[in-house]
Amino acid sequence: MVDDNPGSLRLVSKILSDRGYKVRPTRDAEMALKFARSNPPDLILLDVMMPKMNGYQICEELKSGDRTKDIPVIFISVLNEVFDKVKAFSVGAADYITKPFQIEELLARVESQLLLGRLSKQLLAQNARLQAEIEQREQIEAELRESQHWLSAVIKTNPNILYVCDLREQRTLYLNREIYSDIGYSQEEIQQMPAAFFPDLMHDGDLPLFSEHRSKIELAKDGESFEFEYRIQHKNGEYKWFLSREAVFARTADGKPWKIIGTATEISDRKRAELELKQAKKCLEQQIEQRFLLEKITQKIRSSLNPAQVFQTAAAQIGKVFNVDRCLIHTYTEHANPRIPCVAEYKTPEIESMLDAEIPVRGNPHAEVVLSQDKAVVSDDVTADPLLAPMKDLIDRLGLKSMLVVRTSYQEKANGVICLHQYDRPRKWTQAEIELFEAVAAQMGIAIAQANLLEQEKQQRIKLQDSEASLSAAQKIAKIGSWKYDVRSEKFTWSEEVFRIFGLDRAALEPTYPELLEMFHPEDREVLQETVNHTLSTGNPYKKELIILHTSGKNRYLETRGKAIFDETGEAIQLLGTVMDITDRKQAELDLLHSEQREREKAQQLEQTLEELKRAQSHLIQAEKMSSIGQMVAGVAHEINNPIGFIYGNIIPASQYASDLLNLIQLYRQHYPKPAPEIAARSEEIDADFIAADFPKILASMKEGANRIKQIVLSLRNFSRLDEKDRKVVDIHEGIESTLLMLQHRLKEPRKYGEIQVIKEYGNLPLIECYPAQLNQVFMNILLNAIDALEEPSASSNGKPLEIRIATEVICKNRVGVRIADSGPGICTTIIPKIFDPFFTTKDVGSGTGLGLSIGYQIVKDKHGGELKCYSEVGRGTEFAIELPISQKNKKGGTGIDSNSPFLRGI
Repeated sequence: MVDDNPGSLRLVSKILSDRGYKVRPTRDAEMALKFARSNPPDLILLDVMMPKMNGYQICEELKSGDRTKDIPVIFISVLNEVFDKVKAFSVGAADYITKPFQIEELLARVESQLLLGRLSKQLLAQNARLQAEIEQREQIEAELRESQHWLSAVIKTNPNILYVCDLREQRTLYLNREIYSDIGYSQEEIQQMPAAFFPDLMHDGDLPLFSEHRSKIELAKDGESFEFEYRIQHKNGEYKWFLSREAVFARTADGKPWKIIGTATEISDRKRAELELKQAKKCLEQQIEQRFLLEKITQKIRSSLNPAQVFQTAAAQIGKVFNVDRCLIHTYTEHANPRIPCVAEYKTPEIESMLDAEIPVRGNPHAEVVLSQDKAVVSDDVTADPLLAPMKDLIDRLGLKSMLVVRTSYQEKANGVICLHQYDRPRKWTQAEIELFEAVAAQMGIAIAQANLLEQEKQQRIKLQDSEASLSAAQKIAKIGSWKYDVRSEKFTWSEEVFRIFGLDRAALEPTYPELLEMFHPEDREVLQETVNHTLSTGNPYKKELIILHTSGKNRYLETRGKAIFDETGEAIQLLGTVMDITDRKQAELDLLHSEQREREKAQQLEQTLEELKRAQSHLIQAEKMSSIGQMVAGVAHEINNPIGFIYGNIIPASQYASDLLNLIQLYRQHYPKPAPEIAARSEEIDADFIAADFPKILASMKEGANRIKQIVLSLRNFSRLDEKDRKVVDIHEGIESTLLMLQHRLKEPRKYGEIQVIKEYGNLPLIECYPAQLNQVFMNILLNAIDALEEPSASSNGKPLEIRIATEVICKNRVGVRIADSGPGICTTIIPKIFDPFFTTKDVGSGTGLGLSIGYQIVKDKHGGELKCYSEVGRGTEFAIELPISQKNKKGGTGIDSNSPFLRGI
């Protein structure tokens, strides 16, 4: 056993040792070769990927040595590609096992190779014995003239059957021992048989070969011998295999064969071993064929990005591989009213299409079972399947006889169904077909998921086009054009600004690479070509100033930049870059040397303008989003405030009126203690005493509810603050409270591990001069990130409660601090430096823009002269610390917030 992985080496060695094999493990290739040459083993198990010498090189060394060339070699490797297997067999491998493997498979293949080795040795030994017998016979014939007695003694000791036959009389002249012991007949029974009894006992299938063999004997030359394998029927009815080798012993006067001498050896055991080996080989070939079919279908599925083409190609491939009358592919999405629409169909010409057929899910037990598991549902005879009883009318109309159905899934969720139909007969689906069908369904699950992702990407592409339009406008303002070059297709893609810089019509096609070289000054063409080649080979980006031949006839200066993009194999596939017309700057450098600094500042200003435009674009997107939320909140608050004012304003007089009425009733009772019977009955019916006691409470409860609604409206207005776009002196606790109110629906959502608890540790803060709405936006983004972190599965895996802590404090004379921490899973230290970068996000696609923290950082840092920092420990939690000046007139002051936070330690 040769493997550089100690774990694999120990595992395989223990498995084989437990089964009684003697195993010699080693991790060194040279030591393995030394062992094999000095003491050749019966079998070698060999890994492919090893240091110094790989498995293929070791196998070639073994096959080149006389002592080791016949040792069978089994490769055990994680490499599962057809190329690797073919290479292994090309260097002499006897078998190939892919990791991970089943123990029974390993033992079966090892025993198969050892059995082949033993049989090969037996065959070699038998051939050697046969060769020795031939040599012995020749020696006996030479010595026969000297000693007939000695010859008879030697013949009798031979373990094989020796015989001499007369071809003319069709009888046996001599046998070295009794043949009846080999075929079960007694000597008397054989004597009663015809002289030429031999063909009568031979298997009918071997008689033509026997006749052909005797024909060869008739044409044989002296010294020429022929072998023949045949079956003789034993007395018990069984057939035994024999191997005969015959040669002409004597000839007639005219030179025709007369007597032949031959030897017969029973080879039943060898033929039985050959049959077992053939069956094992056939089984292995079937497994390999199924794997090739699966890989072929998988390749077809993944070769196209068009979902419709993928589904139709897959349906056709599956239908042809399984030789069925119809193959249907359905998609499925969980829904209150689930459906499984058919998206692709393969069928034979004589049956009607089912593309538009509606297959119900609710009330269809067969569909419900299929969608609940990845295991195929087999219906050899649909009329005998109780799950299909509700679909009997549809089955009878179609004439369906047999069906095999399996769901497709992705990440353990059903996303489709594949159906195979047989219409001519009930079909017994084999286990191999079912297993292959389930494997194909697994690949189709990935393909359907890929199609869903493509649809999502299509929507994202529309959004990207909108962003590209904004980028194009920014490029036009900054006078910088962008370009892309595909190395494989040798095609350029230019932005509109590049066409303008080169003086070309935007409606024209981008030039080819040779055409682009011709647009540059002859002295710069070689420089450009060498620069591009250097970047493609090394990956280093470049920046060059070159001269182009403008369509106006004048030379213009360009600043061009480029960067190479590589695939996973390290091959350059794209060049991305920008061009900027710097003619004015270069002309100014040539005309006025003293203006060099001014031109540099201008170029830097352009770059800064572009960066500011990018930041402004991201800020504008988020600001527009928050503005929409603020307008909505303010509108809702305004609409609620008016009716609640009516309610709140009328509760006090209503309470007074009710009190007066109740006092009047009480006076009436005092002066008229015995009312009319009708009044008394009605008073008792409505329980007037209870109403008199409960009605003031109802009015008090309504007043309390109106007060609460009024406070909520006030909080909503505090959060939106649409009327406070300038700096104001505010209590930031009000902003925090209004933000928490906005997020109550997220905080109170039912969760497996309970609600999120918000713990407030407010300090005694003075009023702060700030932009209230912008600070509310910062609090909103940080709190949303904290809630998202606490909703991750790993946040509650350690049993800690789900908590968000908010603390405020005065840091120094003109600085206050706000800490917002969560008990979530924390952030990796390698990610923390990037979290304030624009568009950086760790969330799934579509779950975040990556702008919240970036804009929050700008609001705190640039708008307020404060600091925003993040401290996090994986497994403990994350804290965002905000430091703000109390007055904007004096923003100076050292940062008093550090990572030694008792707040974070508490979590």
